[in-house]
Amino acid sequence: MQLCGQTEGGPGGIYLTGEQVRARPDASGRQPLPLTESRVVSLHGQDTLPGEVGELILRGETVMKGYWNKPAETAEALRDGWLHTGDLARVDADGFVTLVDRLKDLIITGGRNVYSVEVENALAAHPRHHRLRRHRPPPTRTTARASWPWSLPGKGRMSPWTASATSAGSDSPRTRCRTY
Repeated sequence: MQLCGQTEGGPGGIYLTGEQVRARPDASGRQPLPLTESRVVSLHGQDTLPGEVGELILRGETVMKGYWNKPAETAEALRDGWLHTGDLARVDADGFVTLVDRLKDLIITGGRNVYSVEVENALAAHPRHHRLRRHRPPPTRTTARASWPWSLPGKGRMSPWTASATSAGSDSPRTRCRTY
């Protein structure tokens, strides 16, 4: 069995049976745990179509009632009786749910949704960056996830934008990210 959830969901979330894990090891879940309902919705709260990315939301008796003394955060997380997890997921035609990113890591640019994991995968797939990895900086009030620095071992820290600007050839990281 594989479980996918978060503290705010209590022992709620989605899961796969052992047989489902063997059949679809890439999936995060398929059905909600008992006493829990789950949906994947668009930014407008509508259920997504198979293959579309949306936010995983949960509802049930085990879901938290709120954050202690944090009414603004509670109002953001709990809307219309649903816990908005911040997890971006895709449901396929067979009902398998696969987490693809975090909502806070989504970058909207040029009218397109760009998921940070797609940028990471494109950069990591480039032969010049085979040892590229991301480091999380010490948390501060002003730290934004989109600004987490990247580094090459022994080369110091750099941002993905610095890395992509270093080369303009047809197989440069910048070109690779645009076409990935």
